[in-house]
Amino acid sequence: SIQVQLMRSPVKLGRISRIFITHLHGDHSFGLPGLISTLGGGRCEAGSVLTVCGPPGTRQFLRQSLAYARSDLVGIRLAIRELAGVPLLMPAPENAQMEAILAAVASDSRQGLLPALPYEIDIADADRQPDGTWTVVSDQEAAAASGGVTVQAAALSHRVPCVGYRLATRAPATGHLQPELAYQLGLARSGESALLGELKRGRTVTTRSGAVIRPEQVTAAPPPPLRLAVFGDTCNSDLAADMCRGVDCVVHEATGDNSLTDSCLEKGHSTPAMAAQFARQVGAKCLLLTHFSQRYTDGAGPTVSDASVELLRRQAEAALDGSGIDLRMAADLRQFAVTHEGVKFVADHG
Repeated sequence: SIQVQLMRSPVKLGRISRIFITHLHGDHSFGLPGLISTLGGGRCEAGSVLTVCGPPGTRQFLRQSLAYARSDLVGIRLAIRELAGVPLLMPAPENAQMEAILAAVASDSRQGLLPALPYEIDIADADRQPDGTWTVVSDQEAAAASGGVTVQAAALSHRVPCVGYRLATRAPATGHLQPELAYQLGLARSGESALLGELKRGRTVTTRSGAVIRPEQVTAAPPPPLRLAVFGDTCNSDLAADMCRGVDCVVHEATGDNSLTDSCLEKGHSTPAMAAQFARQVGAKCLLLTHFSQRYTDGAGPTVSDASVELLRRQAEAALDGSGIDLRMAADLRQFAVTHEGVKFVADHG
């Protein structure tokens, strides 16, 4: 259904250049081979590279899915970056045969792989850093991309290896030029506009009247980076806490209401109170809840509505009381914007 939803959304398929997978449970990954095939069917600009990042097993999953389906990508290349060594933080499901298969390749995620796909390019996997995080998109990589963001990951507790991602915009080297300040310091409003360009480029200028104006005198401080954390399924997000301190928004699951805490913990999921506690722990500015159980549908269809998840909203609101943290509720095809003024509702495209 991912392709159907994308076609109903304002997202342009041809602009997708990176895909981040939190874990390999089917509801988070089975649509990926089909989406890649569609993107490689002429939807992306010729010569572009599509990078898929995910936990160990992502490469094996994609190579086999695409190879046995004889999927050919036209005009684009595929890069697969795995996050090496993502741990399983919950007891493994009791399936000895399955665990034996996985253990056979656990020491080397490339063992037993099909050869690289004809359109695949080799990129380095992301190693776990001493602080327990993975640098998925470095500052250098982000600088090379127009409007690029840096991406870090940290492990979450779920029934399969799972991560949460933190995206951050790159802070501009200089702030916004304020012409009025330059005029107040002696720059003529007419005949000296070229000097504004010099100031914007960080150069000191001298006006016709002899006034010396330095860039820092007429430039506002650059805005801080915007930071967004997007988590996969989790019943304990503590390992991601340091990475998420002070984020502008954390997207966190709330699969079941607070009365189902024991069941959620057993299955690797969270309640509104658990999500709110994490948001308070890291000092997030906004908590956006998502991944609601189908038990909260309103009976009119397979999807939830604002009315059907009202209980979850009230429980999260109560847990956030007095924190100053904004609360938002996700819905299919609901669009938000993360800004320096907060998380703003944009539109419902459903």
